[in-house]
Amino acid sequence: EEYYVPFDKAAIRKEGKDVTVVAIGGMNWRVQSALDKGLIDADIEIIDPIKAAEAMVSMLRPQCDVVVAVMHMGVDLGSEIKSETIAKSVTGIDVIIDGHSHTTLPEGEMVDGVLIVQTGWHGDCLGEVTLDVENHKVVGKTARLIQPEEMKKIAPEPDKEVMTTLHKLHKDSDKIMNEV
Repeated sequence: EEYYVPFDKAAIRKEGKDVTVVAIGGMNWRVQSALDKGLIDADIEIIDPIKAAEAMVSMLRPQCDVVVAVMHMGVDLGSEIKSETIAKSVTGIDVIIDGHSHTTLPEGEMVDGVLIVQTGWHGDCLGEVTLDVENHKVVGKTARLIQPEEMKKIAPEPDKEVMTTLHKLHKDSDKIMNEV
């Protein structure tokens, strides 16, 4: 059973070595509550996130050197299934980039060999994950947060094309979110 259509895998060439990286995505399944209450008018089925991650990783891992799961599960106590639960339950994920709980993890959190990262909220920080890959295996992983002061040194002025896209997305989402 296909749970998600995976993102296109991106081949990254670094220092003469080919590394294949793939990202899988998932959302917090509290969306089911909104669907049940009729707050979202869409034909969406929310499935068990552990089974979905297991299915995706078993399909992708043989083809990829690095598996990054992009999730909206959270690491807070209020989350029913947390990214930590996925890390403990699903073998083969290298990194989980998480959201939902808006938790600041300055150096990430290692759970059963999976690096879980979150940057806080509202774009206050930018996250950087460094993976060391040797012979098509991840042998090291670290994370850090880039604070606003450092971001300003890297890019003193915001990229105009990115800002235009962000403003459009914000305007479009406001239109949807402000509907009653």
